[in-house]
Amino acid sequence: MQVIQKAHPLLLTLVKIQRKYNKDYSWPSQLKLMELMDLRQGIKKSRATLNRWLRVIQDDKYLIRRRRVKRHPVYGLMFKSTLYKITIKGLRLLSRFGVDMSKEIAKYEKWLEEINPGRKKASRDKQIPPGGVEKINAIAGALVAKFIT
Repeated sequence: MQVIQKAHPLLLTLVKIQRKYNKDYSWPSQLKLMELMDLRQGIKKSRATLNRWLRVIQDDKYLIRRRRVKRHPVYGLMFKSTLYKITIKGLRLLSRFGVDMSKEIAKYEKWLEEINPGRKKASRDKQIPPGGVEKINAIAGALVAKFIT
């Protein structure tokens, strides 16, 4: 089974949870993920298979998983539910499958711009180097003059 075939049902389930709570992340338990995939998509998988699928789509950068722990003074480390965030690659994969992800993609790109303000400026600078417009106009003018005469 290909990675995108594994990613589609999981990402779709996670995005529906995120939309329900109006967040760009979610924290369902593995049991809840399996239950929702069975209920909404008719896909029954064991916990081991679910974890394999999650690892595969995390390795391919469709998803970020953050394991959360809590320190308890008596019991030590206590594990809490894992936090899931779909990456821009995962959002684009869902849009390829026909899911309207325009709001989520725009929100994600806005967030990227906030944490890295020079991102858009740097990409514009790569497209046309400084003084590039003048050089392009000079070359175009020279070519036009050459063909006219």
